[in-house]
Amino acid sequence: MRNPGVIVYWPRVLVKSVLPNDPARVDDIFEKAIRDGKGSPDLSKSDAYSVRLSIPAQVKDKDFILYIERITNERQVDLSFEEIYELEKIRENQKVDNAGSRNKFLQLGIIEQVGRTSGARYILSHKYYIHKGKSGIYTRLRGLSREHKKELIVQHLRKTKKDTRGILRMRFAS
Repeated sequence: MRNPGVIVYWPRVLVKSVLPNDPARVDDIFEKAIRDGKGSPDLSKSDAYSVRLSIPAQVKDKDFILYIERITNERQVDLSFEEIYELEKIRENQKVDNAGSRNKFLQLGIIEQVGRTSGARYILSHKYYIHKGKSGIYTRLRGLSREHKKELIVQHLRKTKKDTRGILRMRFAS
């Protein structure tokens, strides 16, 4: 038989001990999860009446953490939690919010800019993907240059022997 007093008491204990009231301590939870390579905790199932915090248990990308540690040791630079969080967002192909952090990462060579206009996006540097052993992912994220794309089209046309002027005009119009 269950004790109704215990059932009423335990949720209060769990809420006070597991989810801190201090926002700085919630930041500590995020920082710990990201520094351990587990990714960002998820608050998407929270609503106005309750908070649901899902903390990933498995390491998502150990190479990311090792790479960040190597860069900070080589360059003798410390990264704040906010900067590590920005790098985590870049790793997950999300938008960079902090321009100061972005410029610092560009100077340190941790990230690279893809594109030149307002639609520019940022990816982790080629060194990260080499460190991870997945340089093909870097190429896919970076994309091919306009000249390289033209060369691939010309090779395709030579291979298929279909040299129609309409296709060439459409592809090389600009």
